Amino acid sequence: MRSNKTSPGRLVAKTLAGSWRTSSSSLALSADELQAITPLLIQSGAGALAWWRLRNSPLAASAAAVELREAYRLHRLQSSLHLRKIKNVLSLLAEVNVEPLLMKGWSVARLYPEAGLRHFIDVDLCVAPDQYALADETLNRALGADRCYVDL
Repeated sequence: MRSNKTSPGRLVAKTLAGSWRTSSSSLALSADELQAITPLLIQSGAGALAWWRLRNSPLAASAAAVELREAYRLHRLQSSLHLRKIKNVLSLLAEVNVEPLLMKGWSVARLYPEAGLRHFIDVDLCVAPDQYALADETLNRALGADRCYVDL
């Protein structure tokens, strides 16, 4: 016999479906269901997307939505800080004539309707094989402990 209760995974998928769009369809989810999956959404880095999806819905006033809105605010702030770091890294590499290709993270996040909706934590760069050693040395020297923020 099947349970009427929807699994947390299906609820997360339902919540995030189309959430990256400028406007999305209404979300048929109860406040209890949202409360149950909010920790999963926040831990996965999708809290901001969930807030974006439900921000204009009746659920926006729920306790769970307040947590998601805070995740959204945090991701927007982090996005601004990441952008500054990216500009710094690209500037450092330009000084030594290394032309990296920025991928994943920010390169995808900039396609979302608002900063902070696509959470990322580092900068992923590709460089030509013959420029790798110079890029690695430059970043290690200039960034020190912050070098862990950049993946070549």
